Formats: sequence, C-alpha cells, structure tokens
Amino acid sequence: MILLHIDGSTESVDWRLLGAEDTPSGQGWEAIGLDHPTVAQAGEPLGLHLENTVDVESLPVDLAAFRFVALDFPAFTDGRAYSQASVLRSRLHWTRPIVATGDLHQDQACYLKRCGFDVFAVEDAAQAERLARGFNDFTTAYQATQAGELPAYRRRRSA
Repeated sequence: MILLHIDGSTESVDWRLLGAEDTPSGQGWEAIGLDHPTVAQAGEPLGLHLENTVDVESLPVDLAAFRFVALDFPAFTDGRAYSQASVLRSRLHWTRPIVATGDLHQDQACYLKRCGFDVFAVEDAAQAERLARGFNDFTTAYQATQAGELPAYRRRRSA
C-alpha cells in the first residue's frame, strides 16, 4: 500500500485493516474498527478505522488513544466521510492524521484536503500520482476550509 501525504510525498507501508479475529502486531500502519474486541483498550500505534455511517461525535472510545483515524469511501459517489473528517477537525479538534481509504479519485483530492484529510491510502504509485495532481485543482475557495484557507468573500472585504 502507498500512503500519499498532503505535501505530495509518498511512502510504501504495511497497511492493514484488522478484522475482529485479527491480533494487532504493532508493526506498520494497522487500524481496527469499532467491532474489534480490543478497541476499548487499544492505543498507539493503532489507528481507528471508521465506516462512513458512524457518527464521529458519539464514538464509544477515546479518540486520543489512537495514532490516526481512517475514514472509508466505499464508492466515489458516497461522500459521508467528508463530513466525518470536517467534524473531527472542527468540533472534536483532532490534530493527528486522518487517512482516506477506499475509492479515491483525482477529482476528489482538492476537496479531501479542504475537509481535513492529510493522508491517502492508495494501491499503487500511479494512483498516488494521479491523486496528488488534484490537490491544487482550485486556487480559491468560496467557503471556509479545515485547512484554514480564508474564503474568497472574506479576502475581498479585507482588501
């Protein structure tokens, strides 16, 4: 698996989403779901993998115990993880990595970045390169972003 970081750098890693029967090894990038039997006692270096149907404001675990949160895009047309990332950053003040997994495309990259994603788990270097090209598709935003970018209407007023 290739991890693409928001700065455009990539790294080849051992990425594993552990099932309920899997035991964490403490090696590489491993994430467990809310159904994992050790989720209540889990912590570094594990990440928490969340389905896009989960209400991140009502999690039954302490997020501070996890190294990262991985949010899933099961299909290009399903954008619920955008909202999850935005809530993690703005309301829950999550500062650690948010990893996008699943069906990721270049068209989404700029929006993923703006919502607070900073790591992208992709299958190969070619997909990482395509996704990275989308980071700067737009030069201005008309609404506030989790990245702290000042929206266009506020820039006009301050000029």
